[in-house]
Amino acid sequence: NILSISQNPAGAAQGLNLGVMKGTVTIGGVQVPLATRIIVAISNFMVSNVFAVFIGLVVLVAGGLGILGADPVVALALEQLDDFAAAALDDPATVIFSSGSTGDPKGVLLSHYNIGSNIDQVGQTFMLGARDRMLGVLPFFHSFGFTVTLWLPATLGAGIVYHPSPLDAKVIGALVRRHQVTFLLSTPTFLQNYIRRCSPEDFGSLEFVVVGAEKLPERVAVAFEDAFGIRPFEGYGCTETGGIVSGTPPLSPRPGTVGKAVPNVELRILGVDGNDLPPGQDGEIGGRGPNAMQGYSGGEPSQGRWFPTRD
Repeated sequence: NILSISQNPAGAAQGLNLGVMKGTVTIGGVQVPLATRIIVAISNFMVSNVFAVFIGLVVLVAGGLGILGADPVVALALEQLDDFAAAALDDPATVIFSSGSTGDPKGVLLSHYNIGSNIDQVGQTFMLGARDRMLGVLPFFHSFGFTVTLWLPATLGAGIVYHPSPLDAKVIGALVRRHQVTFLLSTPTFLQNYIRRCSPEDFGSLEFVVVGAEKLPERVAVAFEDAFGIRPFEGYGCTETGGIVSGTPPLSPRPGTVGKAVPNVELRILGVDGNDLPPGQDGEIGGRGPNAMQGYSGGEPSQGRWFPTRD
């Protein structure tokens, strides 16, 4: 098994990190993005071939520069790739550690199928494609950042502009303006910073703003719309579902809600006894779909079962 563990670096190291992450998964390895505060001992995977990660990195960087096959080192890397079998859909692609919103932090095992399904679901919900340009500022150890800003652009052909910190409001405003970003994925806390420090011209190209990870207060939504002429909408999800479970479609917005379930996801409202509740009653959200995790690292498989969100 091939495993690479990474954090969120800044500057030139960010590009290197992107290459290693994508290279690892491309050659059938497992990527584990970690927050700096998380220190874990992973016993279920063995790092057995560091050169494999280097191969994936060389191929991806060379491909981006348009020099595949033109350099002997790249040619060697391509030859070595023949030794690696293509990953199957149900093979693990990543282990992302949850923030603890569904209990104690756990290693969430997501397959290529889980990640790919969520990419398709998000792309359909928000009508994303090659004409869009996204801003990537969320950390890759966050499932929103990993699925939506790392893998979705490469899969759907959308443009992506990266910056290592979502707190650099002035820099982010300049990036959005310079690259005509159309889709912003953020959190309500970061939006408040942009309201204070960015000009209306900075966000003039935005067509859709989606926030998650915390509830969007109405005052923040109104203030952002007053400042930039576009209203942010909420999405909902958790690490165990690969990123996003529900969102607000652009053509049928419903302010104050987290929108509709993304395609092929089923949702239920459960009582304390685990049974369905009638409409109008509060309970726990339960869901299932192709994006739901395979299980927790070291635990029992759970794919295909109803997943309790604890929300």
